[in-house]
Amino acid sequence: MLTPVSRAEPNVCDKFVAIAVCAMVIVTCIVTPLRMIACGYVPDTDVRRHAALAVSGKSLNDVLIVQNEPFVDPSPGWHTALRGLHLLLGWQKEKLITFSVIALFLLLNVCGLFWTRAEGWMLALALVASSSMSVAHRLTLGRPFLFTASVVIFLLFLWGNQADKPRFRLRAIVGLTIALIAASTWIHGSWYLFLLLVAALLFAGQFKKAAMFAGCFVLGCFVGACLTGHPMTFLSSPVSLTIGAFARGIPKSLLVSEFQEFREPLTPLLIIAGMLIWRTARSKDASQFARDPAFMLVLLCWLLGLNVARFWLDWGLPAMLVWCSREFNSALTPWLAGQPLRRLTMTLFACMAVFFLISNDVDERWSRVTASEPPAEAVRSFGDWFPGEGGIVYSAYMKTFYDLFYWYPHADWKYVLGFEPGLMRGEDLSTFINIRQAGHNSDTIRPWIQKMRPEDRLVVTASRRPELPELEWRYLHDTLWFGRLPRVPSTGRQ
Repeated sequence: MLTPVSRAEPNVCDKFVAIAVCAMVIVTCIVTPLRMIACGYVPDTDVRRHAALAVSGKSLNDVLIVQNEPFVDPSPGWHTALRGLHLLLGWQKEKLITFSVIALFLLLNVCGLFWTRAEGWMLALALVASSSMSVAHRLTLGRPFLFTASVVIFLLFLWGNQADKPRFRLRAIVGLTIALIAASTWIHGSWYLFLLLVAALLFAGQFKKAAMFAGCFVLGCFVGACLTGHPMTFLSSPVSLTIGAFARGIPKSLLVSEFQEFREPLTPLLIIAGMLIWRTARSKDASQFARDPAFMLVLLCWLLGLNVARFWLDWGLPAMLVWCSREFNSALTPWLAGQPLRRLTMTLFACMAVFFLISNDVDERWSRVTASEPPAEAVRSFGDWFPGEGGIVYSAYMKTFYDLFYWYPHADWKYVLGFEPGLMRGEDLSTFINIRQAGHNSDTIRPWIQKMRPEDRLVVTASRRPELPELEWRYLHDTLWFGRLPRVPSTGRQ
């Protein structure tokens, strides 16, 4: 099982070229996100939450008002790592985000480079990145799901049909798999999705491997959950969160983007068809695809992604990278054999394609996603318009949470809506849905106004003063308006 083919001992020139090729790829994987960040790019989703939690030292229960308390952190390992960097190196939220974007993008590519030729991997990355602008955005979000995607890439090579892999004994394969799944469980939390790899092995007809991997899956998830100190609660929490997002009657358009449908399904299908035709034209044998778990995972995740985009974006894309890189290497290896200059040229071409495809600021896609904080003068003059101690921020938009918590991680207030509507309490969820469907008006917003205390604030995104006379309003920054209960003027003694 998993026995590598013999290969000739490489000469000095081949070793030099291999080092140069790997160096080009690693440099590309670093300078590509750096160029995006130089445009002002700061991902406007969960990466801000992760950085703010690390800097503040808070837990999610200190920040959010949720339906079921206490809420279990779905990414304890990632928050521990960022908190450690903050305490040991003094990195603030800006550096933590820069680290997250670069390190996770680099890790994903290094996991591919460990197993396959660099030029084939970069050609596959260029092909996938060219399929959609959303792909480039997804791969550079700096969120811990990219750690899981890296693990998926590594495991697909480790358990797949790749012949030219390093020699691993069975015990090493099992131990490494358990360790990687445990790390992913602790860092990301979506442990149950590794069942997709079990299904891919089964669909590929590799039943013995599927049984072995299933055993590794069970042990790895349990070990990762034990690292949290409360394994059973931790394992049940992400499942409950996912089920709750779909079972509470929330319109799909109001869920986070990865829980909505994948909106560009045709392009991956064209890539799959093109690669199949190309392989058939080269070898006259496409039957081996049916035995390839990476290819089976691509098909499975594409199909599931038609309903929930997360399957394709988080699992289908890594599988596509693995599968396409194998096909490129299969075609390129004979053509590049004994041709060091040709190999260097091909790698340079692929690296430049990746660099421009991902980092170019097309239509200001990176420069408009910034984290510009309110000017200091505006903050000073805002004074008691901010929520009071122990106050609650009511808002119907997740961006409000991402921005305010990132700007003011140490502030002593909570948010009624955080990073997932499915976490909200029942009455708040109903108000949220009504506002998003009918807009901010006196009828939809009334349940929150009736609950508000003097220290609470309603935050609305609008280009002008909200037409809600029940509250007093003050503009802060970037279309954010803060509403509070009217202040009763104090009267002095006569």
